[in-house]
Amino acid sequence: MFSWQRRSPADTLLWLAPLFTGTQRFIVSAPETPPSSQGPQLDCPHCGKTITWSEDYPERPFCSLRCREIDFGAWATESYRIPAEPVDEWALDEALNDDSSLQ
Repeated sequence: MFSWQRRSPADTLLWLAPLFTGTQRFIVSAPETPPSSQGPQLDCPHCGKTITWSEDYPERPFCSLRCREIDFGAWATESYRIPAEPVDEWALDEALNDDSSLQ
């Protein structure tokens, strides 16, 4: 008697292949986990190495502690600056000391 067992799609194809004469068998292997479930890919802001956003990289978005510390050092030494328009300090002091603006 035939027992009904749940077969994987690959096993089903291999089981059905002899039924079709004149056909060739192709075994295609698929990745175990689809790339989308691994997490997004991104480049390290310092060195440009491509990494996956996952728990494997605790320093993310950097690839390593070294890259993270180099970037932090650049901010600490003010190598990076956010562009802004210069502020007129006299006008700022007058606005802060103006009593009429508080009422």
